[in-house]
Amino acid sequence: MTAEWSDGGGGGLFPIRVVAQLTGINPVTIRAWERRYGLVRPSRTPGGHRLYSQVDVERLRAASRLVARGVSISGASRMLHESGETSPGWREDDLAHWQERFAERLASLDDIGMHAVIDAAEAQHPGLGTAVVDRLPEIASALPPIQAEFLDAWLGGRLTVAASGSPGGEPRVLFAAGPAAEGERTWGLALAANLHAHGLRPVVITPEGTAELAAATSVTGCTALVLAGAPVPVQESLPRGLPVFCRSDAANGTVLGDDLAAARNVLATTLRQGAAA
Repeated sequence: MTAEWSDGGGGGLFPIRVVAQLTGINPVTIRAWERRYGLVRPSRTPGGHRLYSQVDVERLRAASRLVARGVSISGASRMLHESGETSPGWREDDLAHWQERFAERLASLDDIGMHAVIDAAEAQHPGLGTAVVDRLPEIASALPPIQAEFLDAWLGGRLTVAASGSPGGEPRVLFAAGPAAEGERTWGLALAANLHAHGLRPVVITPEGTAELAAATSVTGCTALVLAGAPVPVQESLPRGLPVFCRSDAANGTVLGDDLAAARNVLATTLRQGAAA
């Protein structure tokens, strides 16, 4: 297990080389954005090396997304400072606003617009875009089938983008999702969507049955299995000691519940403790 993963999860500090891997921004640019625009304010080791928090990582990601959409870095920095530091955090009415905007784009099957809403929410307050994604399972069951299927496909696309920026070598977590447009699947995809921030790499499959699921746990070399609507496998068919997680006690495993931020912390903390044992 890498020291970066142990330090990075659950609010730890990252050296600049790890931040570069997590954000896709090279160290020279990170330092330039820090010096010229005050975008992040890392702490320092006694030897003077920079250490970045998870908030710094998310702020850099938000700035990078805005730059990719044509905003200058000075403009992106100004937006993040004006909206992300004027108060200690976002309010429920902020979240409700962006949920409404997201629902409008989803109703139009506008995938680009859905991504733009999340980026704009994140620019307003770091962590707000993640919170909007975390609330998506709550609305999934009330959506028309075409919107529910589109939402799951959109979440799958976010996973692909996150994986493309992965440094590689992270512990892999296997998500066994049920059929499309089912609430459990949306829950699993939304949970997986921001798992990279904890130094974990989600792998999503839709197994035909328990035998296929058991085989996947072996070939992927996963460090954990999350059941998200897939058939519950017999424990003896899984690799010995493989931790299993689920949404509720309807399946065998550690219950994660509907609070996805808390669920990711439980997942990451459990795996970190297991790695240290």
